[in-house]
Amino acid sequence: MPGRAAISIAWIVVSVSLCGCAVLHAVDGEKVRSDSVLFGLRLGLERPVSEAVEEPSDLVFDPETGTLWTVSDETGTLHRIAPDGAVSGSGIDVGGKDLEGVALDPRSGHLFVADEATAEIVELTRAGDVKRRFKVDVRTGNSGIEGIAYDESADGFVLALERPAELVFISREGVITSRAKVETQSIGAVAATPGGASFLVAARFEEAVIEVNRSGKTLNRLAVNYPAIEGLALDDRNRMFAVADLGPGTRGTLYLFARGGGG
Repeated sequence: MPGRAAISIAWIVVSVSLCGCAVLHAVDGEKVRSDSVLFGLRLGLERPVSEAVEEPSDLVFDPETGTLWTVSDETGTLHRIAPDGAVSGSGIDVGGKDLEGVALDPRSGHLFVADEATAEIVELTRAGDVKRRFKVDVRTGNSGIEGIAYDESADGFVLALERPAELVFISREGVITSRAKVETQSIGAVAATPGGASFLVAARFEEAVIEVNRSGKTLNRLAVNYPAIEGLALDDRNRMFAVADLGPGTRGTLYLFARGGGG
């Protein structure tokens, strides 16, 4: 005979289905509605990142080539990697101290790289030509910027601050427009969902990805059960990529999550 918890979860799913709302999937620490980009995602592939990228951090999908961009917080370089973790081309020296974030601006096609040590954002082309640098008035050091994503709905950017966990929304000039606290201990990365109505956050200590709205409220939670996630990206098929940095002397790991676990 099923226990009370199982009965409660089943009743929630049945009740929501009968009311015509999005179905809530609640099992194994997950709480994901069927209208979320996280719904049904399961691990499809797990690959080591090329040794050419030391301590990879953050991810962004590039629809022009179907590849991903990441940064190395060890060497201060920007890298293009294939979905299987292989490096494409040479690394680009950005000249940063502790690179932790990379975003792609769909309007200009430029990349925006975030430096945690200095709270500086560097705008550059895919070829590595630096267009400008600007600073954001947020804390620096090991509790500072851990990720950056393009904010489509505001045509700006959102920064993920590690601890206390917080999203900081900025204009293209780096002016802070709003801030939102996130209920988790530490953020490892941020990615925007299509349209920019919500954001995916790597909840590092929970080993989960949580979807939050612009106010920081948790909408959905997907347990991934992998440590040290420092990058998240959605591709044009709504598959989710994640990269883990396991520290000095170790290779990063690239994960692909797809509906039902398919590649």
